Amino acid sequence: MKQAVIISAALLLLSASGAQANTKAQFSAERKYSAAEAVVVGRVIKLVHNDFDGSEHAVVSVNAALKGFVGLKINVLVKGSHEYKIPDLAVGADYTFYLTQTPNGDYQSVNGRYGVVRQDPKYPAM
Repeated sequence: MKQAVIISAALLLLSASGAQANTKAQFSAERKYSAAEAVVVGRVIKLVHNDFDGSEHAVVSVNAALKGFVGLKINVLVKGSHEYKIPDLAVGADYTFYLTQTPNGDYQSVNGRYGVVRQDPKYPAM
């Protein structure tokens, strides 16, 4: 009985520490800008799900590049491994993206969910 309690406590501690490891702290705007290879304001025009690996990309029409050189349309990783997920992107909505380029030429957020900031719909990006 005592051994079962110790094992249960150990499993609880491991699961709690794993949850903390997957939680990414929100960077300041300055840190996001510094870490980014590109900062763009753009509109999500399509979400594309990859059945092979379960990933998801947003196709973004770039309205303005505030830092770096990017194309007029870029692919941004929205969902990758379980610790990388940007929830609730809306097709047709404008966002500011703080990005780094992946080896395959797509982009991903420098700060997970916090590296993609929705623009106020009252004041569209452009």
